[in-house]
Amino acid sequence: MRHLLSLIIAVITVSVFFVIYANNPAWFTLEFNRPIASEETSEAPETIQESKKVQSAVAEIIQDEEEEPESEPYYGDTIAQYDNTTVCIYFGGETSTQEVSSIDQTMFITLREGATPDTCLIVDMHNGVWTDGETIYIKFGIDTLCANIRNLPHEINLMDTYAAGKGWEKHNYSHSFQISDSSWDCNFFFQAYLPHDVPEWTRKFMKTIISNDITALYLDNKGMGKILNQYYGIVNEPKRLRKLDAASATPEQIAAHYAKEHERLYRRDYDKADEDGRKLGPKYDYLFKMNPAWQSKDGKYITYRFYTFYYNMGMHGYMEEYYLTFDKATGKLLGADDLFKPKKFDSVIANLEKRINDYKHGYMNPESVFTADLGEDNIETNSSELLKETVNGKIYPRPAMTNKGVVFTYQPYEMGAFTEGVIHFVVPYSEIKNTLKIK
Repeated sequence: MRHLLSLIIAVITVSVFFVIYANNPAWFTLEFNRPIASEETSEAPETIQESKKVQSAVAEIIQDEEEEPESEPYYGDTIAQYDNTTVCIYFGGETSTQEVSSIDQTMFITLREGATPDTCLIVDMHNGVWTDGETIYIKFGIDTLCANIRNLPHEINLMDTYAAGKGWEKHNYSHSFQISDSSWDCNFFFQAYLPHDVPEWTRKFMKTIISNDITALYLDNKGMGKILNQYYGIVNEPKRLRKLDAASATPEQIAAHYAKEHERLYRRDYDKADEDGRKLGPKYDYLFKMNPAWQSKDGKYITYRFYTFYYNMGMHGYMEEYYLTFDKATGKLLGADDLFKPKKFDSVIANLEKRINDYKHGYMNPESVFTADLGEDNIETNSSELLKETVNGKIYPRPAMTNKGVVFTYQPYEMGAFTEGVIHFVVPYSEIKNTLKIK
């Protein structure tokens, strides 16, 4: 288990810069043709202010580069090129090794010969980006947003765009703290888009996820204790989190409670002076996001998308993204037996495994055979009992209903290398319509 066998890794979902600034408003669309707000309508005053800060920061970098030639900005891979213009990933520092957490917002930068770089802030970009001709595509979970690369706004907030017009309420909470001799802050960030009346079960489930994540961040989940005891003879002291009554708490109050617990555990372990009297601790960041992603036509069932991120100064951070389907009235977490008719699960898995093998054979030996099931040693999630389930004696990702079909999600390392990230396999409803119990 990732948190147990390696340094908790953290994605350097870097301060990246992407920019193509034009006078006309830019329109993004989801694959199901939902428009993203244009530059004219989406920019709040604080967004405009932030854009000016970004432009100013880039200008300062360029000025510093001219004054100090030995200190050059680091530019990442090129995204696109056209008319003496280059769109590339920008890491915001002088070298590619600058410490960055994915809690930072993503950016791209557009470089034009003889002109000041243009910038575009991309908020909530945790997945891939690519171009096809003049169209740029940005992944948001299993959905894709796209636009013409020549005509982009100063800021694109993917989550706000996805939530637009759905009537969800936005809940935010953030907290930062610092040990006196450290040069970095430790950050806690919470964001949730929820229906107007948040059911008690939703708040309790949110609490369960965050509590488990914070515990795992400090290497105190059950698996870690077992490994330490079995292989090293060390009895692990549990770091117990203080209790919270989530039933009577707002989403912000739940987030605030665990932000304080995050700081409390950190200070207990790291706010201590060394031989030289210094207090130097690692950077510990945690990010939690959730939003509705699907609802049944009869309103009885709902699917939430979750995205979490952990960072404690490993080579990279670690993210988890997953979809879970619930009974809206009771909060019951649904699984294969709830979604599929009896004896139909095997046919769904056969469809899933064909997709897995098509994906893997794209860059691996086509003679290799890949299965959908996971052994216990391959499970990399903090909440394995929630995100996985055992069917017919085999462990699978818990399936969830979405707008596109039934999704099975594999976390980093479960179906490939870390560089492959979170991998979603969606089985379209049209191919399994005779297997489903709910629609």
